Amino acid sequence: SITKPSIVTTDQIITDIDGDNVFVIGDTLLISAKYTNMLATTGNLTATFYASTPYASVINNSYSIGTLATMQSTDNYSAPFSLRINSNTPLNTALPLKIVITDGTTTWIKFLTVTANVDYINIDINDVATSITSKGMIGYNLDNQAEGIGFTYMQSSSILWDAALMVGLNDGRVVDMVRGVSGTSDQDFTPYTNVIKIGTPVVSEFDVEGVFTDNTSSADKIGLQVKHKAFAWTTQGHRKYIIVEYNIINQSSGILTALYAGIYGDWDVADAVQNSCATSVSKSMGYTYDTNAGGVYAGVQLLTDGGFNHNAMYNNSADGGGINPNDSFTSDEKYTAMSTSVLTADGADVSNVVSTGPFTLSDGDSVMVAFALIAGDDLSDIIASADSAYMQYNGTLLDKETGTEEVKNDAQFELYPNPTNGQVNVSFYNADHQNVRLTIYDVTGKMVKTLLSTTLSEGTYTYTFDLTELNVGIYFYELNTEGSTSTKKLTLY
Repeated sequence: SITKPSIVTTDQIITDIDGDNVFVIGDTLLISAKYTNMLATTGNLTATFYASTPYASVINNSYSIGTLATMQSTDNYSAPFSLRINSNTPLNTALPLKIVITDGTTTWIKFLTVTANVDYINIDINDVATSITSKGMIGYNLDNQAEGIGFTYMQSSSILWDAALMVGLNDGRVVDMVRGVSGTSDQDFTPYTNVIKIGTPVVSEFDVEGVFTDNTSSADKIGLQVKHKAFAWTTQGHRKYIIVEYNIINQSSGILTALYAGIYGDWDVADAVQNSCATSVSKSMGYTYDTNAGGVYAGVQLLTDGGFNHNAMYNNSADGGGINPNDSFTSDEKYTAMSTSVLTADGADVSNVVSTGPFTLSDGDSVMVAFALIAGDDLSDIIASADSAYMQYNGTLLDKETGTEEVKNDAQFELYPNPTNGQVNVSFYNADHQNVRLTIYDVTGKMVKTLLSTTLSEGTYTYTFDLTELNVGIYFYELNTEGSTSTKKLTLY
């Protein structure tokens, strides 16, 4: 017969009083859990909390559980244990904790670990959440998704493997914390002032700021100081993006030319090997989405002036050509990824870079670049958030020559023959009496020709265009019909 109890401790919650779940010096942590008796009825149980470390001081260490019948549970969520992080705590210190439960005869122990005095901040006040680090990484503070929450949408698991800022010159020097030749992240940035949450935010509802430099032993050192900030809001229409801003200052004692800056991201949305990358030229945004029905979309939008590039890459050479960041991602390849565009990558494990430049900086000069990190249910959702983010940051809507992109209507937009050696037929349905614009872009994102710009009545239209004047290669056709935008790829041989 079952004569002894067995206590299982589960569903532990560790948070801090201010609720940002970033445990820094001076924070008071609250620890609680659920306690379940799996076997015979217990005697009078007590739970005692211990922190075996000089870097934390326990404030409340005791909880009376009482007796538990077989399969009965209780918790101390309303009366948590507590401890304070001490001022002598080194950065990113693992604090060993334990909860000891006893009925006076038998003892059960639950071991816990908390990382304290972290040099990253979790922003999780709205429908998207991410971690902002002190050294240019986004989502995680270390390789292999360590220390951080990644990037989540609607409290999902992370849809991001890794992301980080890259800054580079055309002389082969690129500074970043992105995976490199060895497969692990390059270590080109060093925290100068650790990222902190501003107690009384100035710009948004959650302001973060810090400073890092490239003053390292890296052979790629340029001589930069980067003052970075991040902003988030909870108001309707602004809940699905976080803005990151970088003030890049030239401290090299020389002139920097052909400088580019961008965000590299390896987005893993649902089934990572069934992802696609595409470009909204009109919104200066590259985005990744799950090709399965009902899949989520994640976008990175450029918010500041300067050239816009989006380079979509395959993570496995077998899936497509171009730069493969999983195979010896060199500084030259990173610069190419920032300075050129590849607008799509389809149905595979993909990465992308959204970037801006080129810039010329004299010694002491700076350039401000900013990006919105966006997630949503579909393309129209992230387009709406892109408009909101641009308006929030710039005070006006983005007004580009290519028009406004709202939804994809690819099923109503056809190019044939494809590939073609010169002539192409373009067929599309126009839903209303509205302006229709058909434009060609090359693989760098540069507009090379406007084929159509007129007002048409509702109906289906077919046009034939002669493309023999264009060089052979891959082109992208963008159809704007006031309420929607579609993009199709065509090969000219």
